[in-house]
Amino acid sequence: MLSLLLLLFLIFLAAVWLLDQRRVSHGNLPPSVGFRFPVVGHLPYLSRDAHIDFARWGEKYGKLLHLWMGEKLVVVVNDYELIKEAFKREEFSGRPDMFLFNVTSENRTRGVILTEGAIWKYNRRFCLSSLRDMGMGRSSLESKILDEIDILLAAIEEKKQRAFDFSRLLDASIANVIGKVIFNQHFGYDDAEFTGVIASIQTNIRIVGSAFALNFLPFLRIFSRLTRLSTVMENQEWHETYFMDHIKKHREAFHDGRVNDFIDAHLLQQESCSKQPEQDAGPDVFNDIQLRALIGELFSAGTDTTTTTLSWGLLYMMLHPHIQQHIQKEIDEQVGDNKRPSMSDMPKMPYTAATILEIQRMANVVPLGVMHANNAGPAELGGYTIPAGTTIFPNLYAVHTDPKLWPEPAAFRPERFLSLDGKVLIPEGFVPFSVGKRKCLGESLAKMELFLFFTCLLQKFSFQLPDGAAQPDMKGVLGITLTPKPYKLCAIRRS
Repeated sequence: MLSLLLLLFLIFLAAVWLLDQRRVSHGNLPPSVGFRFPVVGHLPYLSRDAHIDFARWGEKYGKLLHLWMGEKLVVVVNDYELIKEAFKREEFSGRPDMFLFNVTSENRTRGVILTEGAIWKYNRRFCLSSLRDMGMGRSSLESKILDEIDILLAAIEEKKQRAFDFSRLLDASIANVIGKVIFNQHFGYDDAEFTGVIASIQTNIRIVGSAFALNFLPFLRIFSRLTRLSTVMENQEWHETYFMDHIKKHREAFHDGRVNDFIDAHLLQQESCSKQPEQDAGPDVFNDIQLRALIGELFSAGTDTTTTTLSWGLLYMMLHPHIQQHIQKEIDEQVGDNKRPSMSDMPKMPYTAATILEIQRMANVVPLGVMHANNAGPAELGGYTIPAGTTIFPNLYAVHTDPKLWPEPAAFRPERFLSLDGKVLIPEGFVPFSVGKRKCLGESLAKMELFLFFTCLLQKFSFQLPDGAAQPDMKGVLGITLTPKPYKLCAIRRS
């Protein structure tokens, strides 16, 4: 009986596979990596380090690859020039129809990261304009960042050179920068609600990254406890309630069009749209639901990537103490120890700036970028025809480890970002914020935070591994972002 059931099951799988092969016209697709299994496609070939798998296959089969992930066609782009070409073009600016995208952004109709079309255009334009008004890239925001850094430095001082996990303090400090932009408010490191929201956002980022297969294998969704999908939804509901409470408080206090923060700016835009309903954007874009989604995206994207980059940065400094000392010498000479570093010091500190760039290249915080799609129709790329609705993975890790662009890519060498006369030089192929129409809108804020936090930390402290600590594992853990494995450090006060 068991043998008969097994035979019937195999016949069923074969029938599904044959029907699927007949249904799909492969056309002029890029090369693939091997046999396509029934139901699951090429997923069995993938390890937990998909970015490394894709890069290795790119070297073997070609810079453009096609894979079947379940029933979905995916094209992986492992080449800088091809990524740049594709993402400059309108036809590749869509977002794929993904299960996890849909459940976390209400079918890709909320926010700016996962939307497309008019909603994306108006939300992105509003975010760029408002963040610029809030001081993004300007001295007014710089002073707020430095105030947060002062609080962080005092908290580190309290550790009295004992070993500690830096991540909690760093998360709260970076999140407070976003908090000032959005809420015009500082939250204490012991504020349970605020720190809880930050922790649960990061939990969701890790779960969504690890539950990647749910996008392609629908039958896995019935195991919600194993995949922790229910945790994601519970956390998201809590975030939305928390953000909506802040929106309501702002609405009660908002008057005379006075704008103090991002929420006020959105409320003012809502008022403008209500008075001129004929405007293209109208209430479909400028409402409390969209505002709540934008706050969530600013918090998650604006906190996680920066804290992760800085966490990697301190790891690299501890493993390369001579580089840490070189940076501190530059800080001492150009800034001293009696004033805080500022963005105006950056041009005078090329080695420090080059080290931050090398940290970004080596860390590959978002190794696979954010997926794109050509939803409007088939498109040509690299001599191949990409069918409509194909999911596009930009493998930024492959770009940042391409030996043609970066000689000895596994070596940590800030000098690769310096010209012969010692000035900062950013070569083609440096894409930590992606490229094209949908590159990261928080790039200028992230650059400011990275420079100020990094230099202020190294101005006051030297960082080292605790006595007897094992050599850190530099492989990282891939979710949506590539994070270092938990580690402890000692912050030694510089005399």
